[in-house]
Amino acid sequence: MKHWKYISFEDYLGVINGGHCFNVTVDGNKKSILLQNPPSSVLTLATRVRNLQAQLGRATYIAGQAEANKTVHEGRVSDGWYASGSSEWVAVAYQEAILKQNAANAKALAQLTESQRRQLEHDYMTASLDFHSTKELAMFTGRIIMQRELWDVGLKK
Repeated sequence: MKHWKYISFEDYLGVINGGHCFNVTVDGNKKSILLQNPPSSVLTLATRVRNLQAQLGRATYIAGQAEANKTVHEGRVSDGWYASGSSEWVAVAYQEAILKQNAANAKALAQLTESQRRQLEHDYMTASLDFHSTKELAMFTGRIIMQRELWDVGLKK
């Protein structure tokens, strides 16, 4: 049937007025549509991409904060203090040792969060590529809801 077309998925925008809203490409044209009865595999993949995108945003923020924290702690450490027997110098040396330990901990945290961010970025890119390469056979139902065409996915008869 000539009304059935292959759609490629770009973004999942969530549920709007009972239909799943997607940015798709149909015959080379990008548009935002509502899709009724989307395949569960498409919804699973779309949800995974959205969740990974949110996690990646959080991880990027946390990695930035950890890097800033590392810089602050490293900036407080000086190499000019040595304990020479006086109780005041011992206290200063002790404070310096604590600052060095804090700087080392902050550096380790920054490296860990950056590593986790890179892993999330890899997972996101993989899921996103899978989602964007997904094609489904769909048909425009002739209805428009909230300025979006309503499409249906089903078996071509």
